[in-house]
Parts: sequence; structure tokens; C-alpha cells
Amino acid sequence: MQVSEVRLRPFTPADAPVVASWLDAPGVAAPSGSLANRWAALLAAGGKARGYVATSNGEPVGLVRLDIGPDRVAELTLAVARSCRRTGLGTRLLSLVLDEAKSLRIRRLQAIVDIANAPALAFFSNLAFEETRSLPGSITFVRWLHDAEALTLDMQAQA
Repeated sequence: MQVSEVRLRPFTPADAPVVASWLDAPGVAAPSGSLANRWAALLAAGGKARGYVATSNGEPVGLVRLDIGPDRVAELTLAVARSCRRTGLGTRLLSLVLDEAKSLRIRRLQAIVDIANAPALAFFSNLAFEETRSLPGSITFVRWLHDAEALTLDMQAQA
């Protein structure tokens, strides 16, 4: 698929069937069990977990989930439609996510990647994320958002 301009919009429950089909990599899956019927509504509610759908030519092509903690650290989930993988869409999507994270005053993004997910390991390694620790079966990648950190520090200094 040829991807032109990419935009982010809020995730809606109507996006769930399409998005769930992209969650097919090691360590990434749509919720099951008691969350199977509620995950889309929870993600769309915009509370602690924020969901965004990337669109190109009006069609959904990617998903971003930011699970924001009280310390302004967000766990990042990024998924790309199968037809758009290996096209540079993930890099473009990450750029949009970084802008959104800064506007939300997030200090740090972290992605926890299954060690069997070679494309995601390479993606985060190549895009200024630092490997900070390994958990059994996964690797945590971190990217500091210095502009957001400076904003937080400036606000504390003025208080």
C-alpha cells in the first residue's frame, strides 16, 4: 500500500476489529478474557491509556497506545497495518507520537518488546531508544523527551 500523508486521530471502539488484526507480533495481542469485550471502550475513553489511529487517505494504517503513569512516563505500543509494514510508516508514526507525547508533557516513553519480535527490536534500536533493562523474555527501550522534562522543571521552579 502506498502511504501518503499520515494523521493521528483518537481511537474509537469502531476501530477495534481492524486494529486487533494488526496485533499479531510476538508479545503483542488484543486483550482476551474479561478485557476482550471492554478494551476498545477503555482505550477510547481517553483516561490513563490514550489510543490513536493513524490514517492515510482516510484509511486506518496504524495504532498508537500511550499508557500514561502518574510520573508522566508512558508505555508505548505501536502497531502498523500488515500492508504498510516496511514502508517507513512506523518511523513517520513515531514522529507524530513524539509530538503528541510532548504536548501531553510526557517525560519518557518506554516500549517493552518481546525478544522474539525482531522487527520491533530493530525499530526501537534504530530510532534513538536506549535499551535500559531486560526482563525475562523482553527488552525495555526508553526515550527521554527533553522538551517535556524542561517544561516540567520550569513549572516546578516557578511554583
